Amino acid sequence: MSQTIPTKPLLRAAALLCMLLAAGLCGAAGPVLEQARALLQGGDAAAAYAVLAPLEFERAGDMDFDYLLGVAALDSGRPDKATLAFERVLAANPNHAGARLDMARAYFALGNDAVAKAEFETVLEQNPPPAAKSAALQYLAAMEARGKAAATRLTGYVAAGMGYDNNITGITTNFAPAALATYGVPYLPTGNAVSHSSPFTSLEAGVELNTALGESVSLFAGLDARQRSYSARHSYDTGTLDGRVGLSLASGADVYRASAIGQSYAQEGEAPTMPRQTSDRNMHGVNVEWRRALSEATQLGAFAQYNEQRYPSNGGSNVKETLLGASWLHAWSGRRKPVAFLSAFGGRDRAMNRLANGSDVGKTFIGLRLGAQCALGDKAEAFASLGLQWRDDDRANARSSLIEYGRDTLADLTVGANWHLDQNWSLLPQLSYVKNRSNIPTAEFDRTQVSVQLRRDFR
Repeated sequence: MSQTIPTKPLLRAAALLCMLLAAGLCGAAGPVLEQARALLQGGDAAAAYAVLAPLEFERAGDMDFDYLLGVAALDSGRPDKATLAFERVLAANPNHAGARLDMARAYFALGNDAVAKAEFETVLEQNPPPAAKSAALQYLAAMEARGKAAATRLTGYVAAGMGYDNNITGITTNFAPAALATYGVPYLPTGNAVSHSSPFTSLEAGVELNTALGESVSLFAGLDARQRSYSARHSYDTGTLDGRVGLSLASGADVYRASAIGQSYAQEGEAPTMPRQTSDRNMHGVNVEWRRALSEATQLGAFAQYNEQRYPSNGGSNVKETLLGASWLHAWSGRRKPVAFLSAFGGRDRAMNRLANGSDVGKTFIGLRLGAQCALGDKAEAFASLGLQWRDDDRANARSSLIEYGRDTLADLTVGANWHLDQNWSLLPQLSYVKNRSNIPTAEFDRTQVSVQLRRDFR
C-alpha cells in the first residue's frame, strides 16, 4: 500500500473505535452480531461477511446489523456492497460517526474521490476521536496525491473473440424475386448480393490518454483497432481503425467535450463490377457533447456531429452527415444496481455526387435507443440494448427504378453479459439481431450474430 494511504493498523484502530461507539449507541447485539464483531476485531472481515450476508434480506434496517455488514463488506473488498449498508445506517442516524467514516472509505476504494472528500470533511466537522480524525486526514492527503498522479492517465485494452454471423452481407435471402420487384429485371444474385454465413474470429485493441491542462480542462486522445476474419469467406474480412483527439471542460455539474474524429474501414467484398468496387470507407469529422449531472443517479446529455464519409472505389456513396441527439441516464440503488439509458437522434446524409441515373444516396433519418444493465451478482452484469431507426431517401429512384422514394425501418436488439473474472479480465458473451424492413424489396434483411469475447483491461 502506498505511504500516502492510511496504514492498516491505524485503520483497524479507527474501525474498532467506531464499532465500539456503535455498540454503545445501538445496545445489545445478539449472538450473530457478536460473532461478526469478534471476527472483525480479529482481522477476518471475509469470515464476518460470510456470517452476515445471508441475513441481509431479513435484517436490513437494523442499524447495528447494517453497520457491521458494511464494515465486513468494505474490509473484505466489496466497497459497492458496503455503501448500500452504510446508506441505511446514515438514513436512520445521520450523525453515526463510524458509518460516516467508513462510507468515505468505501467511496475512496471505489475511486469516487469527490464524494469521498465530502464525506471525510463531514467526519472532521463532527469532532471525531483522534484515531478517526487522523485516518480522515490521511485519506484526504492520499486523495490529493492520487489526483496529482492522475493528471496524466494512460489506459488500454486488448480483446479476442469468436462467433457466428448468419448474414455477412446484410442482404435479402430471396434476391431474385426481390430484384424483379425492385428493378423489373429477373436475375440471380452474384457477389455482394448473395447472403453468406460463416464463423468468425475477432481481435481488438485500444488505448486512451487523458492529461489535465488545468483544474477543469483536460486533453484526451484515443485509438481503437478492430479486425474480424470469416473462416468461410475471407473476402468479407473487415478491419477498422478509429481515432479521436479533443478537449474536455468541467464546470460544476456540467461537462463539455469537443473532438476531432476519424475512421478507416476496409472490406474487399465480392462486387462483380470492373474495376472492382470495395466497401472501403474513410471518415473524418467533429463531435461535441454536453453532459449534466442532475444528481448522483441521473444524467442528461446532448450531442452533435458532422462528418464526411468517402468511398475510394465508389464515389456515388460519398456523403456529408449531420447528426443531433439527446440522452438520459439513471442509476437506481439496490442489490441489482439497475441502470437505464435512453437517447434520441436525427440527422441527414447529403450526397456529394450523383448516381448514373441522376439521383443520389442522400437520406434523412431519426432514431431511438434504449439500454439497460443490472448486476447478476458480485462479478457479473447483464445488459440489453434496443435501437430503432427510420430512413427516407431524399431523391426519387435512388435505390429502385420502380419505387420512387425508399423508406426503411431498422431495428436492432443486443443482449449479453459481462463476467469479471478478476479486476482486469472479463468474459463477454453476446447475441445481436438486426431486422430491416423497407418498401425496397432488395433492402429487406435479417441478421443474427452470436459471439464471446475475452478482454484484458489496463488501468
